[in-house]
Amino acid sequence: MEQLLLIVFGPALLGLVAALVVVWAVTRSQRPRLAVGRGVRWWTLAGVVLASAIVLAQQLPLGTPWHITRLSPTAHMMTLFTVPIVAGLISVVVLTVPVERRSGGRTAELHRRTLTSFSKGGWFLTLAATVVLTVAVAVWAGRASVPDDQGRYTMYWIDLGPGGSMGSSIYGWHFSVPSLALVALLVTATLLAAGLIARPPLAQDRENDVAVRRWRTRNVMAMATGALLLHLARVVNSLAGTAGIYGQTQTGQGLFTKGTPFAGLEGPLRVAADALEVCGWFFWFAVLFIALRASAQTRDNSRSRAPWSSRSS
Repeated sequence: MEQLLLIVFGPALLGLVAALVVVWAVTRSQRPRLAVGRGVRWWTLAGVVLASAIVLAQQLPLGTPWHITRLSPTAHMMTLFTVPIVAGLISVVVLTVPVERRSGGRTAELHRRTLTSFSKGGWFLTLAATVVLTVAVAVWAGRASVPDDQGRYTMYWIDLGPGGSMGSSIYGWHFSVPSLALVALLVTATLLAAGLIARPPLAQDRENDVAVRRWRTRNVMAMATGALLLHLARVVNSLAGTAGIYGQTQTGQGLFTKGTPFAGLEGPLRVAADALEVCGWFFWFAVLFIALRASAQTRDNSRSRAPWSSRSS
């Protein structure tokens, strides 16, 4: 069981370690420290923890506690593909919720704030590239799928000639269409969140307010991108399983074996799936550790100010 859990959760552990190392290396010497409000910090932590818990609980091996065992194989595959997107959507909504109460006046802003006002274009390009790749894989797999006995496009068949044919499940239209609908909803929510973060007038402490909005927008983009990568990892891993199937039939010249036209991609697809999953978890855990570091910095700042406030009282 320990080895099975390590295989299942290995990419998540690698993503966690990578995020911890990168966040520590990038933020250990940053000055000045960002002053993020308590509401923003705690809602950010809640969004990441909730999304991570949903995905990790769903991928528990069969027979372990809390695993949903009453689902049919088709329903199980549907949840396998859609849960990361749903979890990412929930996290984006949660990260959008906090609205800080501002004290004092606000500064006038002559330039109109847009979706990209508080985020670098690279984040939007990364999200767009991930969406394009997700759609391309879904369309390719969907076109390769054929209906099952219930008319659902969930099967892939190998023609064995006179010996018949052999079928296996695939990420077909039955799974890809709902997933793409959720992807569209996630992207819409992400862009809406970026707009809502950018919309309010700037606070009097303009420099810190801009930095906080960039921090929040970056977190939203990272959670959305990570969710798509986790979804794509499961899709690619499923396609690797489809690529590995083969059928045998007896002919006059002996036993005939035939596999899929993309059988040689099974190994590379497995590696790609693991890499995509590690990257997805890296994005999520990076947001988690950055939020934790912001909380620790806020506590340190409060302690450093305490002696001065007591002396002046």
